[in-house]
Formats: sequence, C-alpha cells, structure tokens
Amino acid sequence: MKSKLIVAIALLLALSGGTSQAATVIKPAPIVPKTIPVVPLLPQILPHLSQGDDIAQALTTPQSAYLIGTLESSSSTLVSASSLGGSSDGYLSSFGWDGSPSWGVRLGGAGDDIATAGTVDTLGNLWVVGASNIPVATPTPYATPTNIFNPNHVSIAPTTPATTGLRRLLVWEISAATGAVIANYGYDFANVIEPTVIVVKANKLTITGLSNDPAGPNFSIVMSATGTFSNPKYLVAKTTLVPAVTIIKSTNYLWQSYVTSRAIPGIPGFKPKSPTTVLIKSSAKSGKIVDLYTLSGSLVSLVYQKGSGLLLVTQGPTDYGISLIKTP
Repeated sequence: MKSKLIVAIALLLALSGGTSQAATVIKPAPIVPKTIPVVPLLPQILPHLSQGDDIAQALTTPQSAYLIGTLESSSSTLVSASSLGGSSDGYLSSFGWDGSPSWGVRLGGAGDDIATAGTVDTLGNLWVVGASNIPVATPTPYATPTNIFNPNHVSIAPTTPATTGLRRLLVWEISAATGAVIANYGYDFANVIEPTVIVVKANKLTITGLSNDPAGPNFSIVMSATGTFSNPKYLVAKTTLVPAVTIIKSTNYLWQSYVTSRAIPGIPGFKPKSPTTVLIKSSAKSGKIVDLYTLSGSLVSLVYQKGSGLLLVTQGPTDYGISLIKTP
C-alpha cells in the first residue's frame, strides 16, 4: 500500500515537471459597479406658448399623443389656425409617437373659451370639456339727437355689457384621425364653473369640476352621448393634496418624478446645485435604478401608453416642453 502511494506521488511530480510547485490561485476580477447615467431630457417639441396659454392635460392612445389646453395668443404651433375667436380659445393637438405633428384644432367661438380636460371613448373618438361665457346682447344705441345744442358733437354710444363669466359648460366630440369636430354641446350654469375631469362609461359622460355656486364648491353633471344633460349636483369635496412624487409603472420599469436639491444614493454623477426635477427609471423586477433623467422645468403631466411609451409635459420659465420616451 505504501509503495503504491510513493508511485502515485512520483507520477504527479513527473507530470508537473518533476518539481513540486504551489497551486496557482486565480482571483476573480473586482466587480465594478455600473455607472448610472445622468441624462438631460431636452424637449422634442416646443409649442411656443405665450403668457396666458397653457397645457391642461395630456392624453394618449396607441397611435397618438394629445395635448389639451387654452390659448390667449395666436403664435402657438399647436394649432393650424392662428386667429383667436375671442379673448381665448380651447385647443386639441395631436402628435405621432415619433414627435411629428398630426393636426391641431381650436375649440370655441367668439366668446372667451377654455378647454380643460379630455378622454377617449370605446370608438376611439375624443371628448374634450371646457367652458365659455354666455353671450349677452349688446343694446341698440339711441340715435344721436340732431335738434339740440351739441357744441362738442358728442355721440351716444351703447354701454359694453359686462361678461357673464365662464358659466357655459362646453363639450366637444372630435375625430381622433382628422381633428374634425363631430358635435358640440353646452349647458348653462347659474354661476361660474371650471370643469376639471371628464369620464366616459356606458355611453354616458360624467363631468366634475369647481363651482362658484352657493350650493357647493364642486359640481358633477352627466351627459348622454347625444348631448342630453342631467341636472347638476353640487358637492363639498374633501381637499386632496397633490403628491410630491409622481409614479408610473410601465411593463418593465417603474418611473418616478419629483423635485430634489440633494444627491441621490448610488448616482455619484448627480450633484444638483439648485432644486431639480428628476425622472428615475428603475427595474420593475429588481428595483435597481437604470437611468436618471433631469427635466428642464416642472412636471405638468406624465402619461404611459402600453406598447408606445411615456408622454411628458414640462413647464419652464418661458415655454412648455413635450418629450416622448419609447418604452415597453
């Protein structure tokens, strides 16, 4: 037995070159943590909005992205018609997911019109809600008398009637393909309103918003698809705080946006010198941060469309910005 062991050792020494050597230890390469990029997200679309113009809401479908709001100027690229119908117009603009404009339509007439919210029905048509003032008849002036002493040649002009305020609820049904207005409906309230939400379900549209009525600071009204309105209900709704963090979940990622002036652990490249709006992309499975985007203004809207991507609307010091991020 002892001789067999000696033979085995000799054989091992022969195979190793005849001498005994210490075994070579292979050390694994050090794991270098992945550097998370900090990417400034520059707007793809600048709508050239002026003071008084706004973007109230963003909508998405698998085919397009839409913006809803109000214009008090004639310089915006969001609509094709430049002239205002009154002191303000509502609008609806459509873009492809590559950022190319499809169409833009002004909403309203000769009054002071606003557009504040929208939704999409099961047929793919768009519904936009807003408000307008109620037209007031201008009084016919009396003829200036000719048989009296009038050395200063003073003419009698009619008094301009005071505006009623935004008391008329307006609802537009619009073709998603062309932007053509299919129909529009209105309902006159006794006091000023501001619609904020429109929801469609089972061929009925429920509209809620703010009210200046003594019966309650909030209102709710239901409209059929053919324009028949219920009587409005007035409510005292609880005050809801706007969350400090906007969170959207896509198929593979979790997206979070908030304003911070502090460093974010694990991202050494992010060292803000002033409050900065960030958009953080994390793995929905592991929770690990994948990318960090910095936005050029405050976040107005963040919408996810499955199969297409994210639609972001930001507001900077002088203009709004629209960005599209393709993601599953």
